[in-house]
Amino acid sequence: MKKIILLLPYANHSNRLFQNLHAEAFCIEKGISYFNPYFSDMAKYYECSPNLRFPDNMSFCEKVLCLIMKNGFVKKAYKKIFPMSFGGFYYFRDEVENASDYVFNEFKKRNNIFIGGFNFRFPELTEKYQSLFMEKYALKKEFYENNELVKEFLRKKDGKTAVGIHIRRGDYKIWENGKYYFEDDVYRKYMDGFASIIRANFGKKCMFLICSNEKTSFENDESILVSTEEWFIDQYLLSKCDYIIAPIGTFSRWAAFIGKTKVFNISNDSGDISLDNFEYCVE
Repeated sequence: MKKIILLLPYANHSNRLFQNLHAEAFCIEKGISYFNPYFSDMAKYYECSPNLRFPDNMSFCEKVLCLIMKNGFVKKAYKKIFPMSFGGFYYFRDEVENASDYVFNEFKKRNNIFIGGFNFRFPELTEKYQSLFMEKYALKKEFYENNELVKEFLRKKDGKTAVGIHIRRGDYKIWENGKYYFEDDVYRKYMDGFASIIRANFGKKCMFLICSNEKTSFENDESILVSTEEWFIDQYLLSKCDYIIAPIGTFSRWAAFIGKTKVFNISNDSGDISLDNFEYCVE
């Protein structure tokens, strides 16, 4: 039986979820066994997770490879200077158009393939299996059923259009030269503009959920709910919104994917927004 093992997790929570998503979708489609042993720290949050162990049939060299890849220095070096393929390990640093053919050519040489990187991607398959993944990676009820913020969210959104606002700060101040780093007043412009659109088109008020990795100037009132919860609660609540407004990033896009919620990615400080700007995230 051919097997793919995700050996090198990519970045943090949301990037890892999408990295896992594409690899798992590919394996489902091709009838390949899939293993992600480094997902164990996140598996507790979700209804169903990938296989969290290593294959039983690994050779001595493959076991040595796995041990080596645990070393932080080796992982950093591999990401920057090592070739894409090395000893049964394939790091998808860049997009590979024929990734499927590439993998099956390698399966002619070995039964186990170890992968890493963010660009082992198959958006047509994540879209095909979206409904399955929405069930598998739904947050377990135990994490939100007694959460006070979740209860308040349900109360405030009653009869309103729930709009999730993800304010990304931190590393966004330097990532892409700060292209997607916006102050609170920019988000307020988009919120005010969108509230006017919802009122004009549907005769409803908006309830805005504010999620951020830093403190903001927003405060709770009847139309605004500010979260200070952990990341998995924020993602869960964003997925339950009717719309999401956020700069480009995997955090908000995972919430959009798992909730089948329309998302609009802010790319400038204009405040210009329309219903046509929103789209479903399928990968």
